[in-house]
Amino acid sequence: MTEDNAFAVPPKCAIWTSRRQAVETPRVLVVDDYVDTADAIGMVLAIEDFPTRVVYGGHEAIEAARQWHPDIVMLDIWMPDVSGIEVAIRLRADPVTSNAILVAHSAVSSTEDVNAVRLAHFDAYCSKPTDPSMLGPLLRYLCRGA
Repeated sequence: MTEDNAFAVPPKCAIWTSRRQAVETPRVLVVDDYVDTADAIGMVLAIEDFPTRVVYGGHEAIEAARQWHPDIVMLDIWMPDVSGIEVAIRLRADPVTSNAILVAHSAVSSTEDVNAVRLAHFDAYCSKPTDPSMLGPLLRYLCRGA
């Protein structure tokens, strides 16, 4: 990418919120219905010393978040049982999970889809495929405190 076309390509990751968790080692819940994707992200985060749990659907995500209290939830958007947008709405409405940082991690990239993610009160967005070397710095940035 040259300086002339630096803004021609949508960003792979975007942060929309000033919400931060002042946590040195954030707990991360990874949610994706594609097992290989979820497990790969979980491994990358574990290698970077993030306490990580991996689940493979929306219902599991809601239950795991209520029981485990993650600081960050990395959430796929299009899942067959419950969409990531619906999961985000439920997590935000629940006092037990409402303060978690929500990161949409999905192949959705149309303006309409990204706007729906923003309206569901996600804090950040990463498009798939994601460069694994970006995940650790992004999550650390979100947990650096206000």
